[in-house]
Parts: sequence; structure tokens; C-alpha cells
Amino acid sequence: MRGDAQAMKKDATSEGLKGDPTVPDVRASFFIVPTDILQSLHDEFEALAGERSASSILYRTGYRCGQTVTSKMNFRLDEESLLGDALVNLWIEIGLGRISSIVPAGEGTLRIVSEESTEARAMGVVGKKVCDITTGYLAGTAAALTGRDFVCEETRCYSNRAEQCEYVLRRKS
Repeated sequence: MRGDAQAMKKDATSEGLKGDPTVPDVRASFFIVPTDILQSLHDEFEALAGERSASSILYRTGYRCGQTVTSKMNFRLDEESLLGDALVNLWIEIGLGRISSIVPAGEGTLRIVSEESTEARAMGVVGKKVCDITTGYLAGTAAALTGRDFVCEETRCYSNRAEQCEYVLRRKS
């Protein structure tokens, strides 16, 4: 039995799984969860910390996820003006909805419209804005792509009876 455990350990750390340490190995960096987990996270954090703190925790969690996943892709923008296009392309892969438009709204600011927000759809129509993970994820992704700090705020939400979700992504001064 001991020999089998050592063989399994050797296989698990074989060169094929390690790869080049300078290139991120994204094969094992993602996992898929049902969208219901988004509602469960909202419910659990609200029960533990209250609505306001839960919103902050979820935003920060989304931020770190967006930042980490984008960094692991080893993808950076040379020009911040390409941020909108990069977000549209990356968002398809992320699975948090579909971006239908991104419009510049001043220096370092983008207005983003998302149809079919996964987070809002998971929460349902609850009479408030709920896309905390999504807004954090957008800000974290933008930060990783550009090397600058961003914040994101939801201005309209499907869960608050809007037709679609709208976010304002703004570079911090």
C-alpha cells in the first residue's frame, strides 16, 4: 500500500502537471458550480454579516476572483482604450452573463450593459440591486488587465425590476 501511495504522489506531481513555472497552468485553475451557489453565497453572508457587510464581502470576493483569473491568463493590455473590447471577449468565457454594450462615459470610465446577468438571474426579482460579485469581478478584471485600480458600481439591476443590469466601471484617481 505504501508503494502505491508513493506512485500516486509521483504521478500527481509529474512534469506533465507542473509545466513551465513562468507560464500559468490554467487547466486546474477553474471549477464549475451551479448558478444557485450565487444565491447561497448571498444568503449565507447576509445571515452571518448583515446585508451591507455581505455586499462588501461579495464585491471583494468578486474583485479577487476577477483579478486572479485574469492574471493567471497572463494577459495584459498595452492600452487602456482597449479595455472595453477585452472585457466583452473575456466576459463570454467567465460565465457571469453577456455584455451587450460598453460605452465610454468620461476619462477612465465605462458604462457596461449586461443582459442575462447570471448573478441577478440566480437571485431573481427581489427589489434591490444584487450584482456584488459581478461588479467586483469587473473591477478586478480591469485592474489585472491594465495594472491600475478600478471600482465598479451597479446602477440598474434585473433583480430590482430593470430590463437589464448596468454597471459603471471607473478607474480610481
